[in-house]
Amino acid sequence: MTSITPTVRRINFSSPSQSRSPYISGSAQRRTPSSVGKSTPRTKVNIRATHSAEDRLRAAGLDVLAAFQNGDIKNPEVFAKQMRLAVEAQMKDTEGLYSSSLPAVDVQSALLNLDSERCLWLLAERSMRMEQSFAVNDVVSRLAKAEAFGVNSMPLLTRLRIVSEWLETMAGERIDAAGGANLKPLDDPAYTWQYSFPDITPVVDHYNLTDVEARVEERASREMWKLLLAGRAEDAEQLSRSIGQGWRAASSFAAGRGVSWISSDGTVGGSRASWAKVAAKIAEDKDSPMSPYEKAALGLLAGVEAPALAVCAQYEERLWVRASCAAYAMTKALAEGAEEDLDVETLLHIFLQTEGIGERGTEIQSARKVQAYLSLGRDIPEDALCNLLSEMNMAGRSAECSTWLLRMNAHIALVYRLCGLIDQGNDLVVELFEETVRAYIARLIKIAKDDGGAGQGKVALEFSRQALFEMIARYASQLSEPLAVELCSEVLEICLHSDLKPTAVERDSRAQCVHKFSSCFEKDILRRISSAAVDRVWATSLPKDVDVSQGSSGMKPKDELAIGILGILILPPVDNPKELLCRTTRLARLFGIAQNNIAAKRLLEVFPIDCLQSIASEDCVNERHELECWHAFFHALSRHNEWRHHFYGNRPLPPPESVRQAAVAASGTVAYESQAAANVQMSAYLELLEEYNRVGQRLRVIAVDALNGALMIPGGWMRDILSSDSADGENREQELLVVRGIGVPTLVSLLQNILDESSSHSEATQLVDLVASERLKLYEDFPRNELKAFLTRARTSFTNLAQSMADHRKPGEELYKGEIFQDLG
Repeated sequence: MTSITPTVRRINFSSPSQSRSPYISGSAQRRTPSSVGKSTPRTKVNIRATHSAEDRLRAAGLDVLAAFQNGDIKNPEVFAKQMRLAVEAQMKDTEGLYSSSLPAVDVQSALLNLDSERCLWLLAERSMRMEQSFAVNDVVSRLAKAEAFGVNSMPLLTRLRIVSEWLETMAGERIDAAGGANLKPLDDPAYTWQYSFPDITPVVDHYNLTDVEARVEERASREMWKLLLAGRAEDAEQLSRSIGQGWRAASSFAAGRGVSWISSDGTVGGSRASWAKVAAKIAEDKDSPMSPYEKAALGLLAGVEAPALAVCAQYEERLWVRASCAAYAMTKALAEGAEEDLDVETLLHIFLQTEGIGERGTEIQSARKVQAYLSLGRDIPEDALCNLLSEMNMAGRSAECSTWLLRMNAHIALVYRLCGLIDQGNDLVVELFEETVRAYIARLIKIAKDDGGAGQGKVALEFSRQALFEMIARYASQLSEPLAVELCSEVLEICLHSDLKPTAVERDSRAQCVHKFSSCFEKDILRRISSAAVDRVWATSLPKDVDVSQGSSGMKPKDELAIGILGILILPPVDNPKELLCRTTRLARLFGIAQNNIAAKRLLEVFPIDCLQSIASEDCVNERHELECWHAFFHALSRHNEWRHHFYGNRPLPPPESVRQAAVAASGTVAYESQAAANVQMSAYLELLEEYNRVGQRLRVIAVDALNGALMIPGGWMRDILSSDSADGENREQELLVVRGIGVPTLVSLLQNILDESSSHSEATQLVDLVASERLKLYEDFPRNELKAFLTRARTSFTNLAQSMADHRKPGEELYKGEIFQDLG
């Protein structure tokens, strides 16, 4: 017989290595169609395109999460499926970003991460099914037909079968992506394969193949092994026959699948035990020249791990071998009369004791645990669920943890909430769930705070801010109210800082944020979030000490923050005018205590006065009155400043003394032309002086009325109309006391100044009666030194009044007579 033709020598017998990933270590070597069959170089992609792709993945996940929260997705299996489809769509987008000409970063790790996530969702989708069913040829079904000896009533054995089926599905995808088993030209009908000695099959011990035959044997057995990894034993049998190796199908695949643990005569074990014993012996024979892949296939079908593990380098392959052999052993034990199922620790041990070649590290171990626990599906015990959430929580605490991993962990946690296991769990389960979801929200908040992160420009922000806000709200709405309020209020604080940046293009981030929050939270929660955001900003921006330093615009940056955050309280989704009024008056008091009138006045200017119409008349009585007092105070200050500016700044300058002398000189003592000119100048001056006095008198009356109006405002300036016994009320009263101690002396001093400067001595003396009035009790608001200064000036006013009366006394009129002097005795 002739041997194989030399053409076979050009066939590539090497097995390409696969990249590793923490969750799925070898299944992510995906390529674009044009790259199939070629080596994949380190691929670069434009950075903006990469972030745009990541953004689309976020948006797709957001759509699934929104459907979950709206009740459109009520089944965790459907949730997992939708997430898998979203990731698969993202993988296609990412594969389309391959380029060698653009400034770029490596996208291979991104593809690995995405494929890891897809595979994990595939496991979740499979394990979360309510009704579990398996293929007729899975590792257990081929050993125990139908319901034989209760294999389908063992929950953890069922979970082990799910793991095997999951791994087989991924292996099958790799085969399909490569175009199927690679046996060309052996599988060509026009090609005839013959051994040198056709009457002797290569399974005979110590049969020596030629070099070409050995290489063909190695290749054929390797491809058959790949099909077996994918759960395609029938395909392997058919392929064996298609290349003229019917003996392979008969001796291994057909025998391994077709021989049940129950013989035709009902004997347990029977021919299966005999076949397995022979197959195991052949597989474990180290001196046999048989292909390692042939030994692996025989060993696996006989339930022997070592030969199969010897040809597996990747984690998934090794896990499949261990899971299949464990299922084989369990089935055998059940057939022999055992009644106990596997336990969770055994299943966990299978995952944790499996490592791909070269894989080490705590992150890998953590990833394996997540897979193991996820395989338990809805039946996961509470302590196991605690362990799963703890693993994900620990991963999220690392600052180096990637965003995709945090997102995936959060989604896995949400799957268990959809199962009802979180809400039914103990306090530890709820706490770990919240910490896992919180870790991802914290990363999203960091992205918003960093404007997309270092090196990303504003791409992630433009993805857009609104979508980012909605994502944060969607996830936060799954947490307890206090935690959701804490996280969302932090976002509003970030928006405020962003809006107030001098370089900000748009300044409506707060409105956008609140609008998106409104789709996830009821109004009461929105109000709590808004109030908490105010508290966060005020914690660092409230005035604490008297500080007259001001920024270039007349407002300090902290003052702008403290005022700016109040705007969220009146946005339509929040609509909390009572809170806005209370916060505004509180901030005004603090500005007043710090003697920062510029900031206090600015605060009152931006306060929407029409919002008072939305507050019932019996509500916020004290705050309404306080707001009126502030308006009266600043109105009085403005009127005083107008008078002061006119009084000191607009007085016309008199002509020189020489001009005045010329104007009044006797006729003939000064040249006629000079005296005429002097008279013209004096007439003009007197007209200006008359206008000055007229305007001054009008402004004086207005200012005096405004100052008196503030001091005599009904209810008392900065005095509460209604009393309060609450702790906040006591604090409020203390603040009002300090404000009155600053504001009342200021108003009185300004009024006294106007009256003295305008020589209104009689009115100035009447000011003493106003301060001493028991109705207003303004004297109580004067510090001792301020009161002393006021009385000193009042004494001067009395003296000036007495002197004025003496100067204007008529002959024979008694000097000190009148009501004003009655108290002098």
